[in-house]
Amino acid sequence: MVTSAAGLNGAKVHPRGLIIEFKDNLDVNTALDQFRKEAAQNNIDLDVTSVYTSIIKAVSVYTKDPHDQAVIDKLNKFSSVAKVYNTKQYGSGRSSGGSSITESSTPPLNGPVKRDQQKPQDSSTKTKTNFTITSIDGSVYDIHKLTGVDKLHARGLTGKGIKIGIIDSGVDYHHPELGNCWKTPGCPFQYGFDFVGDKYPSEGDVHTTDEDPYTGCNGHGSHVAGIIAGQGPLVKGVAPGATLGMYRVFNCVGNGNESDEVILKAMEKAYQDGMDIISISLGVDGWSENPTAVAASRLADKGVIVVAAAGNAGESGIFTAIRPGLGKGVISVAASEGNAVVNRKIDVVQAPPGGSKWTIMPYYSNNTNYVSSKTPIGVVLAADSEGSSYGCLPYTNGSELKGKVVLVERGSCSFTDKALNAQKAGGVALLVATKETSSFEPSIDAPIDIPVGLLLKADSDKLLSQVKSSAVTVSTGDDGFGVIANDQVGKISTFSSWGPNPELDVGISLTGPGGNIFSTVPIPQGSYETMSGTSMATPYISGVFALMLEAKGKKNVEQLKSLVTQNTKLIPSDVTGRSNSAIRQGHGFVDVVAALNATIVANPTALQLNFTASPADFTKTLNITNLDSKKPLVATLRHIPALSFSSYDSDGKFTNPPRNTTEAATVQIPTSITVGPGETATIRVTISSPEKLPRNERWFYSGFIQIKQQSVDGSNTVNIPYTGFKGQYTDLPLLPYDDAEQMPRFNYHCSKTSDPVSVFSNTTYVINNDESYISLNVTTVRPSRIVKMELVDAKTNKTLGYMPNGYTTYKGPNNDESQYPLATKVTGILYNGSDLKDKTVYSDGTYKIKLSGLKLFGNPESVKDYETWETIPFNIKFSGQATCP
Repeated sequence: MVTSAAGLNGAKVHPRGLIIEFKDNLDVNTALDQFRKEAAQNNIDLDVTSVYTSIIKAVSVYTKDPHDQAVIDKLNKFSSVAKVYNTKQYGSGRSSGGSSITESSTPPLNGPVKRDQQKPQDSSTKTKTNFTITSIDGSVYDIHKLTGVDKLHARGLTGKGIKIGIIDSGVDYHHPELGNCWKTPGCPFQYGFDFVGDKYPSEGDVHTTDEDPYTGCNGHGSHVAGIIAGQGPLVKGVAPGATLGMYRVFNCVGNGNESDEVILKAMEKAYQDGMDIISISLGVDGWSENPTAVAASRLADKGVIVVAAAGNAGESGIFTAIRPGLGKGVISVAASEGNAVVNRKIDVVQAPPGGSKWTIMPYYSNNTNYVSSKTPIGVVLAADSEGSSYGCLPYTNGSELKGKVVLVERGSCSFTDKALNAQKAGGVALLVATKETSSFEPSIDAPIDIPVGLLLKADSDKLLSQVKSSAVTVSTGDDGFGVIANDQVGKISTFSSWGPNPELDVGISLTGPGGNIFSTVPIPQGSYETMSGTSMATPYISGVFALMLEAKGKKNVEQLKSLVTQNTKLIPSDVTGRSNSAIRQGHGFVDVVAALNATIVANPTALQLNFTASPADFTKTLNITNLDSKKPLVATLRHIPALSFSSYDSDGKFTNPPRNTTEAATVQIPTSITVGPGETATIRVTISSPEKLPRNERWFYSGFIQIKQQSVDGSNTVNIPYTGFKGQYTDLPLLPYDDAEQMPRFNYHCSKTSDPVSVFSNTTYVINNDESYISLNVTTVRPSRIVKMELVDAKTNKTLGYMPNGYTTYKGPNNDESQYPLATKVTGILYNGSDLKDKTVYSDGTYKIKLSGLKLFGNPESVKDYETWETIPFNIKFSGQATCP
């Protein structure tokens, strides 16, 4: 099975959770006392649930009632308070898990994401299975050859003496390739903590914690741990000699209550335990001012190397990189494809006259029960009482299915129904043939004892044809795994999120292998699995930093970070003559050998052209340091242009995926430079935005300043990215204007059983709370610090107050699990001014809803810095019977 994982992109504001950061000049206890006193004076009833002292001076609080903007405004004025943050809950959305597909739904944009899909298990049982893999073809699957890690291993570097903290879903440390140990001498796992337990109760409750992060129900953390420090023989990690800490922040249930509070606790504990590197394969909407990003930045300031996933929302395009990866000084990691795919396989043999032999690989199962048989088993196509092969009704050929693999076609009923019918007929496994071309996992919601596998179109068509014409048998060999070359090797994975961040910084630091990565999972889940995601690229880069710290020492962490991020291989685009954009690959693909041998470092590490309105030319300075204390540096400089991207067509209409062009910036730099031993030289870099690109088409352009040293000892190449925007950045629209599929949905729901209809002007609608109401559903295509939805009297044009859910801060673009992440209802309830606590009601009348989004770099106090959109006027009354069309 190939699954995607990487981090949680979907999140919602916790209704009662806030994080209060205190002023830095205050002692935490003193600040907390003053805070409690002022809260009481202002009649704000709250509970302090966590206190942070190591990274930031802050507390997490729960308000007794759902908090609102008025409460936040008051708290921000307290004498001890520096800033107030909304706590976000990390939902199990598109990039976090729970993405099994039912028969009636469509595949997710990024392919399946496995997290929290297993039933909760008692961590004290630690059940083992007999499943093993005997071998993997190392000549095909050796991902370390892509990055140069194999060469550092050959030098004896293993990450010994380096402590790596993993903030994730826990680990099955009983796995033989993860040491089969816990805190014993020589064991990789010497630190850890479980902040959530298996079930993690609902909001505001006290969570049972302990110092044992074991889990057998969630494979994500074990997979990450194997990438970092797998002991072999099948999974050899990047830094198998490193000392590990596992800080468990995700449970078995996946109920969405994991929050910023828990992540901050884990960050603080990892820091207190003295971790040199903290690996974080999770995240939510990308703003550097959000609390986990702020905490990650503080960790970086304290000399900790924080490596975090860029996110898995790449198919949503620009602005999808997530935090904490967007924190200042944090290493944000994008993903590219590995060199091979290790996955479940089924060997097929067709009887004469065809007599062909071939392999189905991969196929997809929703659990750990896979087809497994060394001896051939016959395959029989189901025939039900309606004469179809969908397997939705009792089978007419049931006697033929006993002891056989049942083949059905997708359609007409759920996967569960098909599996139950196959199981009742005595089938030993079910294979579902589909027309799908991308992977996902069949959703089963009833106890099923037989394996259920899903086949993609090419394999489905071939197997169906053969079964209809002759006898077919299947088997799996000794272990049911196979290895095939990945024809996308080295390319940026389609799921990998894009920069820039809202402040127009690059948003991505560098790229590591994250597509189709084979690693460990808990023994109850089958011991091994292939997953894809920036979740996989993140621990790989964390392991790379461990090797570098072992080789270089810990004295100059900032320089070491520059060496790893700058000494890279640029990833080409599919367009000849152009590199892929810096907002996709960062500095490029990791090259640890080049980083280890480097004698050049540049500062700043990236050139950000983050102006609100781009002038024709920018001039920046770049400092180039020769790290060799004995020899002068003689280097050549050149400009490497990259593709430019825009999320708008030539008519200004939003489009996704973003379109591209080879039009690039022009750059003036010296062609060569000489820097004395141990010295630093400064050059001027003048960048002119792409001349032929119209400003109104909103193009993001980028490229690289490449510094290359040639010497008798070999070459040393440093890549420094730049990013810019052609046009008025502050005028990027919030909504996908003129896009019929994504414009706000403005509908009337006249009853719970009827379909919604569009709202029209000059029509009166009866409102009766949840029985009949008007809804507004909105998608956004750029970030905004503040998004408001307000009710307006259409006759006086007076703004009356906030709609339910009418005030959102630090909103990301549309990379949530919902196409329309902003929603409100016209039910007669309103909130006065900016106060989302005190409800009021309004009477019959004619109204509009006004949507306002603060522009990028906008002033929240300035009306002109908001982009606004209004619905058509609509008439409502609160009495009478709703008439459904």
